[in-house]
Amino acid sequence: MRLRIATWNMSHWQQRAASGEAWRYLLEEVRPDVALVQEAVPPETLGEDVRVLWEPVPGRGGWGTGVVSRGLSLQRFPQETVSHPGAVVVAEVGLPDGSDVTAVSLYGLLEYSRGRPRSGRVGYATTTVQRTLSDLTFLLDGRYGRRRLVVGGDANMSTQLPPPWRAHHQAVLDRLAAFGLVDCLGLFHEGHVQTQRHPRSRVPWQNDYVYVNRPLRRRVVACDPVDEPRAWELSQRCPVVAEFDL
Repeated sequence: MRLRIATWNMSHWQQRAASGEAWRYLLEEVRPDVALVQEAVPPETLGEDVRVLWEPVPGRGGWGTGVVSRGLSLQRFPQETVSHPGAVVVAEVGLPDGSDVTAVSLYGLLEYSRGRPRSGRVGYATTTVQRTLSDLTFLLDGRYGRRRLVVGGDANMSTQLPPPWRAHHQAVLDRLAAFGLVDCLGLFHEGHVQTQRHPRSRVPWQNDYVYVNRPLRRRVVACDPVDEPRAWELSQRCPVVAEFDL
């Protein structure tokens, strides 16, 4: 069977303004079997075959992180530690052949620190993502048994940043690689792939990723950004879709 897994930061403020258009676009036009969403508000109405596991970010008006499926069962994977509620959702996705895939929707929640008075607020995603990876270590290193694993999301990480931030963000991506995870976009594209259009920058930022472990690596047949006008109208990010031949 073919399995399409998408990750998308839905830019919750734009989604509200679009009155659910982002959800309709994702479910009806991109049409993934599984969607890993971040900075999203749960849809008010769903089709009968659509299932959702959701975690809001506390104190942020209801937006958060989720795993959504069409026609596939979802069961929450129990986490022993969650350092940042609303920044990660782990789901067991049941497939028609009776097997499953473990899907992780991960968000690089910004953590702010106020330094010297003139420096203003500085936001860090490296701190929250590192803690989240620590929470997920037992899953990522195989302590919960052999399983097909995909990790996707807006990590708010980019090695396009200047030093020293580039090295800080590279260290987080290296940690994913140390778990044996493979960057799916890197399998089909050289260099950075634009997934964000920042309103105050012309840099073609990549902050969004799909990683898989070795059991899924040999099943990846495509991984591409959905770089089309409609996606950019609905969010500052475009979806990234990985396709698997299982």
